[in-house]
Amino acid sequence: MNTTTSLSDSVAAVLNRDLGHHMEITDLRRLSGGASLETWQAEAHSDQGSQSIIIRRDRPGTPPTSRRDEAELLRVVHDAGVPVPRVLAEHLASDDEPAYFVMDFLEGETIPRKLLRDERFETARRHLGPQVASALARVHSVAADKVGFLGPAMTPETSLSALATAVRTCDVESPVLELAIGWLRENAPAATDPALVHGDVRNGNLMVTEDGLSAVLDWELAHVGQPAEDLGWFCVRAWRFGNDDKPAGGFCDRAQLLESYALAGGRPVSEEELRFWEMFGTLKWAATCVAQFDIHRRGDVRSVELAAIGRRLIEAEYDLLLLLEGL
Repeated sequence: MNTTTSLSDSVAAVLNRDLGHHMEITDLRRLSGGASLETWQAEAHSDQGSQSIIIRRDRPGTPPTSRRDEAELLRVVHDAGVPVPRVLAEHLASDDEPAYFVMDFLEGETIPRKLLRDERFETARRHLGPQVASALARVHSVAADKVGFLGPAMTPETSLSALATAVRTCDVESPVLELAIGWLRENAPAATDPALVHGDVRNGNLMVTEDGLSAVLDWELAHVGQPAEDLGWFCVRAWRFGNDDKPAGGFCDRAQLLESYALAGGRPVSEEELRFWEMFGTLKWAATCVAQFDIHRRGDVRSVELAAIGRRLIEAEYDLLLLLEGL
């Protein structure tokens, strides 16, 4: 039995179990993208009608996070008013099948080049900065005790310590990365009340229609920590895709992002605090580049995509130098 047939049968079974309808899955196909997880789209049919669905599945090997936790997290943030797909069913890992969960399909585009260039998204581009800020304010409204399954809360110091360890365990020697670690240690802000942090809100993980934001995707890096971390990550230069005049995701400037976030109910964040987390995020991206390449190099997953991500380390080093020069 091939992978597509096996997954179709499995998804039909879990939907039947969790929704109580006899289901048939057709048109299952793998979507592009996703360095750590697989994403599939299919059509689900029952006597109640038909709908498009999305399956988020672990790649072979050791998963980075738990699909069960990600599904529960989506339920929590959906209840908090964050624009996310509705979870329909989930499957725990077995000997024959990696873990996955099934959710509603939402219309929209995720490719950054199209969102930043295509004429049909011109209206959306004007609204995306404030819309992302508002969505993040709702994410951060989720108290730490509601997502205790994500682990203990991170402070600026513990987050930096973990990141520095990750950098130094990579098979790379970089004076630029060490310089950034030193600056971050000297300029860490005071810890604020912990809350849910998405961990990867950026251009590429946003589902966008011609009217604007329709969903925030890819929650596998979510954790309990400092809300300003999400704002800094959104400003990392790698996610602007050339729109450097609009540092917040390529859609607006930093001041508009912070103002929109506060107006939506987020805790006011200073420009200095944002700069710390933007530097932190750029260093995290550098470490991610090396870590993704190592997956390919070790042979866990042989992938041109993962190998190419590794080559982007030099871009992250350049971005760190630009930040350090500006500061």
